[in-house]
Amino acid sequence: MTKAELQRIRAWADDKIAAGKEPPLAFFQYMKLRETLDTMFESVEATYFVTLPEDLSHVGTHRGAGHLRLVDK
Repeated sequence: MTKAELQRIRAWADDKIAAGKEPPLAFFQYMKLRETLDTMFESVEATYFVTLPEDLSHVGTHRGAGHLRLVDK
Protein backbone atom coordinates (compact mmCIF):
# COMPACT_ATOMS: atom_id res chain seq x y z
CA MET A 1 0.00 0.00 0.00
CA THR A 2 1.14 3.50 -0.68
CA LYS A 3 1.29 6.29 1.87
CA ALA A 4 -1.59 8.04 0.07
CA GLU A 5 -3.78 4.95 0.41
CA LEU A 6 -2.98 4.68 4.11
CA GLN A 7 -3.76 8.37 4.58
CA ARG A 8 -7.10 7.84 2.84
CA ILE A 9 -7.88 4.97 5.25
CA ARG A 10 -6.98 7.19 8.21
CA ALA A 11 -9.28 9.94 6.91
CA TRP A 12 -12.06 7.35 6.55
CA ALA A 13 -11.55 6.27 10.17
CA ASP A 14 -11.57 9.94 11.25
CA ASP A 15 -14.90 10.42 9.47
CA LYS A 16 -16.39 7.38 11.17
CA ILE A 17 -15.26 8.61 14.57
CA ALA A 18 -16.46 12.17 13.94
CA ALA A 19 -19.90 10.97 12.86
CA GLY A 20 -20.45 9.49 16.32
CA LYS A 21 -22.84 6.84 15.02
CA GLU A 22 -20.66 3.81 15.65
CA PRO A 23 -21.18 1.40 18.56
CA PRO A 24 -18.56 1.59 21.33
CA LEU A 25 -16.62 -1.47 20.14
CA ALA A 26 -16.40 -0.16 16.57
CA PHE A 27 -15.34 3.26 17.88
CA PHE A 28 -12.53 1.60 19.82
CA GLN A 29 -11.41 -0.32 16.72
CA TYR A 30 -11.35 2.88 14.63
CA MET A 31 -9.24 4.55 17.31
CA LYS A 32 -6.80 1.63 17.29
CA LEU A 33 -6.64 1.83 13.48
CA ARG A 34 -5.79 5.54 13.66
CA GLU A 35 -3.10 4.94 16.27
CA THR A 36 -1.57 2.12 14.23
CA LEU A 37 -1.52 4.23 11.06
CA ASP A 38 0.02 7.16 12.94
CA THR A 39 2.76 4.85 14.21
CA MET A 40 3.37 3.59 10.69
CA PHE A 41 3.66 7.15 9.34
CA GLU A 42 6.15 8.03 12.09
CA SER A 43 8.17 4.90 11.36
CA VAL A 44 8.33 5.65 7.65
CA GLU A 45 9.61 9.14 8.39
CA ALA A 46 12.31 7.69 10.67
CA THR A 47 13.72 5.23 8.12
CA TYR A 48 16.02 5.72 5.19
CA PHE A 49 17.59 3.60 2.46
CA VAL A 50 21.25 2.66 2.59
CA THR A 51 23.20 1.60 -0.48
CA LEU A 52 26.13 -0.64 0.32
CA PRO A 53 29.34 -0.29 -1.68
CA GLU A 54 29.85 -2.97 -4.31
CA ASP A 55 33.26 -3.92 -2.92
CA LEU A 56 31.61 -5.62 0.05
CA SER A 57 31.82 -9.08 -1.47
CA HIS A 58 31.05 -10.79 1.83
CA VAL A 59 27.59 -9.20 2.04
CA GLY A 60 24.98 -11.83 1.42
CA THR A 61 27.17 -14.74 2.48
CA HIS A 62 26.71 -14.54 6.22
CA ARG A 63 23.72 -15.53 8.30
CA GLY A 64 21.01 -12.88 8.32
CA ALA A 65 22.16 -11.21 5.10
CA GLY A 66 19.33 -9.52 3.30
CA HIS A 67 17.28 -9.05 6.45
CA LEU A 68 16.42 -5.76 8.09
CA ARG A 69 18.66 -4.72 10.94
CA LEU A 70 18.34 -1.96 13.53
CA VAL A 71 21.06 0.63 12.96
CA ASP A 72 21.79 3.54 15.25
CA LYS A 73 22.83 6.74 13.47
